[in-house]
Amino acid sequence: MIYEFTTLSKNTITRIVFGWIFCVLIYQLCNNLMLHQLQDPVLIQTDLDLSYWAVFYSEIPAFINANFIASISFDSVLFLLFIATIIFPEKQLLRISSTILFFLYVVQLNTFMCWHYHNLMPLILILFPLCFKNVLSFSILFKALRYFVLFIYGSAAIWKLVRGSVFNHGQMNWIIDSNFKERISNTNYELNIFEDFILMIGNHPELAQIILVLGILIEFIFLIGFFTTKYDMFLIILAILFHIGTSILVDVSFVQLWILFLTLVPFSKINLPRLGFHQN
Repeated sequence: MIYEFTTLSKNTITRIVFGWIFCVLIYQLCNNLMLHQLQDPVLIQTDLDLSYWAVFYSEIPAFINANFIASISFDSVLFLLFIATIIFPEKQLLRISSTILFFLYVVQLNTFMCWHYHNLMPLILILFPLCFKNVLSFSILFKALRYFVLFIYGSAAIWKLVRGSVFNHGQMNWIIDSNFKERISNTNYELNIFEDFILMIGNHPELAQIILVLGILIEFIFLIGFFTTKYDMFLIILAILFHIGTSILVDVSFVQLWILFLTLVPFSKINLPRLGFHQN
């Protein structure tokens, strides 16, 4: 079943998505992670990613980062395009231009930081369907993205099983120790009650292993979405709780990606402006 959004409802989703990513850009700016804040980086790491190679072979990053004016101009245009898209969501040229610039920003940031952050690149996936003017094309791609989101979580569980992480009884202990080693090594840093509790878990291998297995089981649950949409709202709640848990226990936050859960929302049951649907 493919739900066909109306133009008005598509514009509403466009505002939600671009508004969310605009907030992400504000966060990046406040944390000195925009291109003009990287202080003329010289080291790069593209890994075996053809899209990254294509961007750097185009000499676009070299031009943008050649001087401060070029980089701050790029960042400014990126912000302005997102603002304009939020105001005029019906303008396809704005949506496409914003998506292209955001893609260039993410590729350059990940390459210059020499670490491919997983909390930004997937955002391009939800921008891509919005670039299409035809509402049916958007509806089909938006539905397809739902399955990709389910694949992200389900494959993560399968990967941990194949790699044997679930059978490694020291895995969770190592993760906790790794995240807290800087705080523990700092003699001037005093752990609070909450941090003491996390370290206590790390000191009990059996408890830590139970938490690891529970996390993997939660990821496996997302595979049910391939067979039914009945539990999509439950999966959204489960995903948010899962990310809150990983943020607390292993100090890894993926709040930026929560907008992807929009693909799991049962829009056919929500009174979004003039929202209609078409069954295939």
